[in-house]
Amino acid sequence: MKKNWLLFKIFFKASAFTFSGGLAMLPIIQKEIVDKNNLLSEEELLQYASLANSIPGPIVLDLALFVGKSVSGYMGMLLCTLAVSLPAFIGMLVVAIIFKSIPQDNDQINGAFNAIQAASAALIFSVCISSYKKTVKNSFHILILAIMVIGIFIFKINSILLLAICGLLGVLDVYIKARRGGNDHDVV
Repeated sequence: MKKNWLLFKIFFKASAFTFSGGLAMLPIIQKEIVDKNNLLSEEELLQYASLANSIPGPIVLDLALFVGKSVSGYMGMLLCTLAVSLPAFIGMLVVAIIFKSIPQDNDQINGAFNAIQAASAALIFSVCISSYKKTVKNSFHILILAIMVIGIFIFKINSILLLAICGLLGVLDVYIKARRGGNDHDVV
């Protein structure tokens, strides 16, 4: 029960004090789950984050499901999902009530939203750097990263199509390594 309450507090805090979704919450979740409480390894959390990012649905809800199930079974899944949803529900209710009474052209409100966007971008960038350091380990991984970045930002290719292509390249990489005798070194 103590672990369930801890999971609830971690995901509630992450959801209540970050903006712009799951990737912005990841540094807080990582600090609490991995560094402070040793509930999962950093590699496990990054695997769950990658998986949550690749399946349909809100990233943070998918991450809450995976982490909750891994740490504390089905009760953990339920509590993490509730914890991550509750602040957004309460926040949207309060904002809707307040926003209805504020004029739409209020410069202070627009300034606050712009500052929140900038802070959220910085948090997402932080996650990208952390993820890069932990997952890009050889030249094949750099190739996959380059394909994604160039495909999305230069050629404007659909990210789902690129994920499928990179997934197939990963399968091909494993096949080639197996044919060469299981060598886990650089392929490219």
